[in-house]
Amino acid sequence: MVLTDFWATAEKPEYPTSTNVRTPFVESVIPLFKYLSTTMGSVTFVWCEKGLSIRMPQYAKLMDGIGTTLFDKTDHILIESSGQIDGLHAEEDTLKLMEHMSVCLHEEKGRYQQVFHVTSVKKRLFGIQVVGLKVTLPSSFVSHDSLWACLWERSALVLNRWNQQKYWFQAFELIARLMDVLREQDLVT
Repeated sequence: MVLTDFWATAEKPEYPTSTNVRTPFVESVIPLFKYLSTTMGSVTFVWCEKGLSIRMPQYAKLMDGIGTTLFDKTDHILIESSGQIDGLHAEEDTLKLMEHMSVCLHEEKGRYQQVFHVTSVKKRLFGIQVVGLKVTLPSSFVSHDSLWACLWERSALVLNRWNQQKYWFQAFELIARLMDVLREQDLVT
């Protein structure tokens, strides 16, 4: 089923005109995370303009996708998608993603105030930024001395044509990295 889905995406006819930014996101990116959710069983995703579970009016902007952990029902992966040629929108989405990752991490830190500092610095929140077909995986965490940090974990181009098979390795490496760090986070929690 998984291979059939990716094969169908890679072999579909070309669009006669330019498409909405959501089309490649829905066809090529969402399936990666749909199958990650099924494989891991500890995180589930909601898509297309979803609000964060934290209820702060100043952070009411909607996300293109949210990955929620099943164990404690927290937003653990925030997803934003921008078009390939929409530079300003992509920049705004980058800032929005970083801000919301920090807010969610701060909210989670506040929920576990009795946790030792050593444990709280191991806690991470993840983002997925999609610009065209490039997927970037940043993480946000509290480093030493209560300084907040954002770290680039991986980037990959997502396959949308069969002759782009070489990009599979990048995409699989990004998903494997995300699976590894999510398993580490399961142990921290």
